[in-house]
Amino acid sequence: MTAAKRLLRYLVVAGAALGLLAACGSDPTATPVPTATPVPVAQPTPTPDPLAEWNTIVDAATAEGTVVVFGPPGDAVRRALTEGFEAAYPGIRVEWSGGRGGAQGTIVEEERKAGQSNVDVVIQGFISFNRVFLPLDVLAPVEEALHLPEVLDLSNWRNGEHQIPPNGLNFGFTMSTNTQLIYNADLVSDPTEIDEYEELLDPKWKGKIILNDPIPAGAGYRVLRDATEALGSLEAAETWLRAMKEQSVVDRDQRGMIESVLKGEFAIHFAPSGGVMGQLASEGIEFNFLTLQERTTPIYSNSFGTLMRLTEPPHPNAQIVFMNWLLTQEGQTAWSTSMNLGSLRLDVPTDHLRPYSRPLPGVDYGFDWNPLRSDEEEAIINDIFGI
Repeated sequence: MTAAKRLLRYLVVAGAALGLLAACGSDPTATPVPTATPVPVAQPTPTPDPLAEWNTIVDAATAEGTVVVFGPPGDAVRRALTEGFEAAYPGIRVEWSGGRGGAQGTIVEEERKAGQSNVDVVIQGFISFNRVFLPLDVLAPVEEALHLPEVLDLSNWRNGEHQIPPNGLNFGFTMSTNTQLIYNADLVSDPTEIDEYEELLDPKWKGKIILNDPIPAGAGYRVLRDATEALGSLEAAETWLRAMKEQSVVDRDQRGMIESVLKGEFAIHFAPSGGVMGQLASEGIEFNFLTLQERTTPIYSNSFGTLMRLTEPPHPNAQIVFMNWLLTQEGQTAWSTSMNLGSLRLDVPTDHLRPYSRPLPGVDYGFDWNPLRSDEEEAIINDIFGI
């Protein structure tokens, strides 16, 4: 075999061996190369418009055109709230009816018995809420009707909270530190003669005192409770109140009693309505006032400032719009300046408030969540004043 043939044979064998080696080391079935899955690009979450739902409610309320409100008596507050709200929401008219809570509750009760529901919102006192409207079972939860961010923002409210009771059926928005009595300075030359409970029983004041009737809801309702706290026992308070009734003329005309003292018909009015005093103050009328020395519990009341939302409202969207507006800074300023009562909103001015309705700095005021009289207290009041 020639050298050339041997070289050729070597190359053929070597090539065959390399081919066999390659065949043995490979998978006859090709493994597919995985395809990369595209990673979706994160899209920003759309920021919901907090006022979108509110604007829808306002549009619906404008279509309804009216909101019916039961509120406190007085032209000042009626003008302030109707004109203020209608300026903010020109397409919605306020039908305002002012009066005492008891009379308004009777109207609502009779309407419901007749299968009617004609009132959207009630603004009255906390006692009227408990004693008049709550038993009628006509109130809806308030909180679910609140929509505006400035109303929901708790930093705008005293103590960082909404004053809503556990049942959720009212919203207290007023902080009033009412005085216990007013007097005519021409008839009471020295007010230190009447600044204690027993001094009011001096025979020289007999027939010169006009007393706010404690039976109905109103400023007179707490007379026995306050006397009990001041004099130390219910028995002492009952004895005092029986004597006080004999000293006084008893009436229920909130404004008329105040005016009778201003006119000099009476020297003293015990348990005046802070809400009515405030409205008279907005007309430029000032008062000589006293808080009795024995009164030691620093509490505030809502006066007329308790907001209630009625079930089956004739104008459900306008009801919501009015309630929210009332609780804004604008609405609370209109309320506070017309009633001369403080607001539980922290951003409402207080420079217009009179000393008897302005909270004192540094005083930790409480709120009486259980203002209704006990059965024993109720029996005493009814026995003294008769029903």
